Amino acid sequence: MSQLPEPLRKCCAVDCQLERAPGARRFMTEVDPVALGVLHYRSIVRSPMDLGTVKRRLEDGLVTDVLAFAANSRRPRRQLILTTT
Repeated sequence: MSQLPEPLRKCCAVDCQLERAPGARRFMTEVDPVALGVLHYRSIVRSPMDLGTVKRRLEDGLVTDVLAFAANSRRPRRQLILTTT
């Protein structure tokens, strides 16, 4: 991670804070629609994203700017809203 540009290193710090937030654990892995009883999940959420994937993409250099990081970080929350309202 030390090879990341400064703005993306700050994204890593934000990601660490997100991981430690109360209730964040349920957002760290991909949703299992069967286990959660939301069988319609894949018909509503076309591109699933979880915070663990956000972190891996950042660490692997697949996220190249702060805006992409921000968009990816918001997706798990939006997915939750879509599937529970």
